[in-house]
Amino acid sequence: MYMNGKGDASMLAKMKLCVITIWTFLDPIYYAFTKLTYVEDKEILRVKVTKYKGRSCVLADGTEIKKNDLLIKIHLHNVILLRELLGLQGETSKARMIYKQVKQALPGVAQYLYNHPKKTK
Repeated sequence: MYMNGKGDASMLAKMKLCVITIWTFLDPIYYAFTKLTYVEDKEILRVKVTKYKGRSCVLADGTEIKKNDLLIKIHLHNVILLRELLGLQGETSKARMIYKQVKQALPGVAQYLYNHPKKTK
């Protein structure tokens, strides 16, 4: 089955929209099973507090991470991100939009960490 360039682009756009629609319905189930937490209401970032299970290591800034230290995993909310990317053309425009969204959301992550009940002083 061969289509011209215009037909291929149209078909691809419909497929992307279909995948995003399905993902939109499945995401709440994923969210429930992964125990993610919204940092702020419907932000692009979601987080999960977890314990480190690896060997002790020292980061470049001198911070030491040991077994059972509390860490935070930061997850991009892909459904929201992909919906917003649909209308953009060009990889640079898409990268800038992602950068701007993450930059706007990071203060919320810092606030979440600062107010977290399990944080160490």
